[in-house]
Amino acid sequence: MNRTFRTPALCALAPFLCTGIYGVIVGVQNSTAYLSETMYPVSTGSAIYTVFLGVLRGLLTLLCVALCARAVWVGRITLRHVIFPAVLACLYGLSLLDPPLTTAGILQACTAVLALANMVLLRILSKTGVRTAGA
Repeated sequence: MNRTFRTPALCALAPFLCTGIYGVIVGVQNSTAYLSETMYPVSTGSAIYTVFLGVLRGLLTLLCVALCARAVWVGRITLRHVIFPAVLACLYGLSLLDPPLTTAGILQACTAVLALANMVLLRILSKTGVRTAGA
């Protein structure tokens, strides 16, 4: 894959990176707010588990960005590089069914779909034989 495809592909992953960072920050904030407002005593293990579940989607998004960026940089996109963004796009899409529909949720779903479309397009281009100049 040449530079003309690589640079826009990496730029398309940038909003997805921001979504992951936002997911981690909001996950920590919401989890700690829940733990501080509950009237029942919470064990340390339960508190750690609650915070972990709060940031899980953001961490998965950051992992997906890292895997996709590495695949784009190397120039070989396989089917596994498309499946992970597809799962996250479904996850973010299903989160829109949650009753408090927010602008952040809509933007997260849009960035997930953009990253999925980016990886599908690059997968098609890599199947057609578009390679880097050094390869």
